[in-house]
Amino acid sequence: MNCKVDILISYLWNSRRDRIVLYTILFFLGITTIVHPLFSQRTIETQAGATLRLYSPEDGIPSNQPTNAFVTNDGYLWISTTGGTVRMSGNEIEDFGAEFGIPLMQQAYYDRKRNTIWFNDANSLIRFDGQNVRRFNASDGFLPPGGSRKDVVAQYADSDGRFWMGSYTPPLDSPRNGGLLLFEDERFREISYDELPLHNVGGILETSDGSVWFTSLGFLDDGFYNNHAWVARLKDDTFEVFDTPDACRSVHIEFREPDGVGPQIIEDIRGDLWFHCAGKYNPGINERQGHGLYRFNGTAFEGIDRINCYLQDITLR
Repeated sequence: MNCKVDILISYLWNSRRDRIVLYTILFFLGITTIVHPLFSQRTIETQAGATLRLYSPEDGIPSNQPTNAFVTNDGYLWISTTGGTVRMSGNEIEDFGAEFGIPLMQQAYYDRKRNTIWFNDANSLIRFDGQNVRRFNASDGFLPPGGSRKDVVAQYADSDGRFWMGSYTPPLDSPRNGGLLLFEDERFREISYDELPLHNVGGILETSDGSVWFTSLGFLDDGFYNNHAWVARLKDDTFEVFDTPDACRSVHIEFREPDGVGPQIIEDIRGDLWFHCAGKYNPGINERQGHGLYRFNGTAFEGIDRINCYLQDITLR
């Protein structure tokens, strides 16, 4: 069995807007393994007129494990992987910003509104605004909470210009082993556990009312993985954690084109939020609790057993 994770990229030409629209499909380990190195650089024309091209490390992609992909306003395609980050123009792959360490960064996030790319690993954060590059290290205040093996995957630039970063430390067996870091007005600030009692922050997303949501991965406790993996909201500069037994926990993370990886939260036309929650899992007895589809109506979570009764009068944003 080939356990490689490959990247399939489809470019569709939109003649009316005279630009390239990117559709990126990331095939992750454990979901599908259909590609073999034999098909490296193979090009396929679909019936819809799209051109599909497969890239692998043999072509210059740092790793078969992608973490993000996006097209910036100037038409470049950026791909970040667990092995580093590259920039593509057409079929050319380049190690852009090698003198700043960008090709070594494992995560990338694009703030489209401000045309700024953020790159990071556990020890450094790099900002590129299209012209200038600045690198932040521990001496500058870039100190994400967590252990020595922490990952900083969750990233989000909100409408107020604040840049949020969430961290967690595998194997998620300890409380308070990852948290939230804020970059605002050129300064870093760790959000303390007393201010936001979440364990191992894994996702960040802003909704239409300006609230910023934070999801967590919890930790192993009482025989359950992802225990205490609560969801929190920042509204009117106040954090609120939803930690009641009937609340959503351990929200799934997905690839949210064009902004990158984020929590699986969808907002409908009425402003209600829909969460895909994994719950907590006890492998010893093969039991999962608190999983499924949840709706947040503005004040509380509601588990949804049957979705059809809601669909007739709901439009998702």
